[in-house]
Amino acid sequence: MQCHRHSFDYQARTLLADRQEKATRAERTAPYAEVGFIVLDGEPGYQDDSKIHWRYIATAENAEADPRAHITEEQVRQRPDLWGVWVTTDTMYVDVESGKPVEEGDIDWDTFDDPDVEPEEGLRHANSVEERDVYVPQFYFLDVLRAEEAGLVPVNGGRYQFNRAIQLAGFNPANPLPENEEAREAALLAAEETKRVQRRRVRELNKLGGVRYRRQARVHPGNVVGDQAPEERGHVDGNDDRARTAPVVGVPLIRSFAGVDG
Repeated sequence: MQCHRHSFDYQARTLLADRQEKATRAERTAPYAEVGFIVLDGEPGYQDDSKIHWRYIATAENAEADPRAHITEEQVRQRPDLWGVWVTTDTMYVDVESGKPVEEGDIDWDTFDDPDVEPEEGLRHANSVEERDVYVPQFYFLDVLRAEEAGLVPVNGGRYQFNRAIQLAGFNPANPLPENEEAREAALLAAEETKRVQRRRVRELNKLGGVRYRRQARVHPGNVVGDQAPEERGHVDGNDDRARTAPVVGVPLIRSFAGVDG
């Protein structure tokens, strides 16, 4: 890593804080890993539709009683092998002496930093609490194809998340898996093989695209952005003349590879 000498202290503090956060996170997630949860490498973003946040899931029994209720941590712990966990940082008020959580609405903030002032009836003195960082677990369902087996259903608008995860697993949400166990297993294996072939095809396309780019670079050196292949050179500003004149090689290549003319 390189940095300017004037920013060395800042970079050093940033790296130190990052290492401390990772160490603390590893410590907080260790108990979950020990009981069988999958500890995620990062917090799933909106683009990661294969993992379903627990607020969109409930047991079939609970969903029938209350469609707005989501699964509890106690219920998640019954099948940790189906869940990934990521801990987020939050803050909360706790009692200075006992460390027990305190609701913010129970604090009389007019007494802040004034020990001689009596709090209003039913409230507590602000000096009796302190703010602390806490790590809150967030659970993500990892295998939507086993939701029915686990007795789980979508709630709180989670049908989209379920359908999207099913599609990413290689299935049509309108065409459920076979009920027969052998046929179901065969369908899952076939879907996994299809995804494996697709991933291999993408890798082959990327390799062929790089080779063709370099060939065209030798024929049309004036149209080349630097001397690197597309996957190596990074982003080119769309306002740059080089971006407008660079040869387009991806579409014809993909068409020829897929057997599509023109």
